[in-house]
Amino acid sequence: MAARRLETRVRREQIAEAALRIIARRGVRALSIAAVAEKVGIVPAAIYRHFKGKDQVLAAVLALVRAKLLANVTAVCAESPEPLERLHLLLKRHISSIGAFVVMPRILLSEDALGSGAATKSKVHQMIMAYLGAVMSVIGEGQARGHIRRDIPADSVALMFLGVVQPAAMIRFLTEGKVAVDVNRHTEIAWRIFSDSIRARTRNRLQKKATPGEKTR
Repeated sequence: MAARRLETRVRREQIAEAALRIIARRGVRALSIAAVAEKVGIVPAAIYRHFKGKDQVLAAVLALVRAKLLANVTAVCAESPEPLERLHLLLKRHISSIGAFVVMPRILLSEDALGSGAATKSKVHQMIMAYLGAVMSVIGEGQARGHIRRDIPADSVALMFLGVVQPAAMIRFLTEGKVAVDVNRHTEIAWRIFSDSIRARTRNRLQKKATPGEKTR
């Protein structure tokens, strides 16, 4: 019984991953049971053993994206004790798996996904708020430790952080990946501007004083 449950969970994850890749590449309109089955390498009837239809597959995609985003936050917190470094690592993780961010605008701007009711819209909202909440916890720790400015609300900083990576995803979405954009370079420049703007000023002054060989102006 345990082996069967594991097999079911793995198959559901495979289906959700396949659907995620389809949406990221071609949009929600291209999502179908047949397309997902082909991507996984199984017959369409096998999909229906795990999901009743396209809407449930889409819900599984949203759950998968949410899990990926929150897992990234957990991972960077384990990698570094420094809040600002955690945010930088988190940004790098997002760029390396930008497909998850491409999916969000595709779903949010899709009449197929949102035209039938509020259920999908609500799930997208819950996903984003859960992610922002996790990012806010990193920011809140940075503020408490004096690494991040306290005069900017943590929720505003979290939204600003999301704005650093989302434009690259939007460009990928709007141009179907045909426009050659050095996402890594632009993101690193944006990170420097963002991190400088939220870093605690007293910390900036201490770092400046500690810089060896710096001439006094």
